[in-house]
Amino acid sequence: MVSVATKASSDEIHLLVGALTNIDQAVLLVDGQHRIAYTNPQFCGLFKLPPALVRPGSTTRRLHRYLAEAGEYGDGDRDELVRQRESVIESRSRYRLERLRPNGMYVEVVGNPVAGFGYVFTFTDVTERKLRQLDLEAAVQERTEELRRANRELARLANLDPLLGIINRRAFMQIAEEKCRAARASGQPLAVLMVDLDHFKSINDRFGHAGGDLVLGAAARAMQEVIGADDVLARHGGEEFVILLSNSTVESAVATAEALRRAIAGIELDLAGRCARITSSVGVSTVASSEPTVSVAIVRADMAVYSAKAAGRDRVICLPA
Repeated sequence: MVSVATKASSDEIHLLVGALTNIDQAVLLVDGQHRIAYTNPQFCGLFKLPPALVRPGSTTRRLHRYLAEAGEYGDGDRDELVRQRESVIESRSRYRLERLRPNGMYVEVVGNPVAGFGYVFTFTDVTERKLRQLDLEAAVQERTEELRRANRELARLANLDPLLGIINRRAFMQIAEEKCRAARASGQPLAVLMVDLDHFKSINDRFGHAGGDLVLGAAARAMQEVIGADDVLARHGGEEFVILLSNSTVESAVATAEALRRAIAGIELDLAGRCARITSSVGVSTVASSEPTVSVAIVRADMAVYSAKAAGRDRVICLPA
């Protein structure tokens, strides 16, 4: 009975060793005293280890020291690197990590406790899988950044007038309210200008909408050349523009408004062989520190525009706060 059982056990061990010799993974089996019990040929081949280092009975500490000095565990204090590897066996817990070897190979290390014995580690070359994963992650990151850029561009375009390339009314109100809050905190004066192109309907009637668009563009460019870098110009709607002047008193706002009026009056466009000229009515108002929003100043400036038109157009009217 004993001989039959012994033969069966020997056959099982032979089959097991044969299987471990022919699998893709490298295998390291250690006992509870941190001694090597078994390694398959793949383990020595993977790390190019001298056979004496992994002979049954050799200590895992000696093996880990060799691998640490070979750079397999990365940078750091070698004693600490060895201690970390030894502590895995002592923990009796499952273990898994992927690491990049000095030769560029990615290896997956999996450790499992063996009941009543010790610990078994398997080492698998996962370089191909890891490189595919890294390529995929890079592609996802690139695509994500492309989407972010596209979203930023969409947000930018949503804030622009598609014809003139200056900001639209909605974006102006957001910027103006932010500047208004900052100005109240710093005590800086602000002013609002409303600019309405005179008799613009006649421009469209004479030169068509394409001609009217050219006039609008010329007027916008003329105003951009007059206002300062901290001022904000927007299309308010139709042939009407709104401007927020930073750090501007009533006197300086009126002076800027007059400069805008003269710049627009100086525009001469050749449209289909005919000269197109235009004037503007400009309303000026200041933003009172007591006003919660810039909207009240915009209403006053708009009222001033109507007063300028009623007075004969091509002029500046101021209705301060």
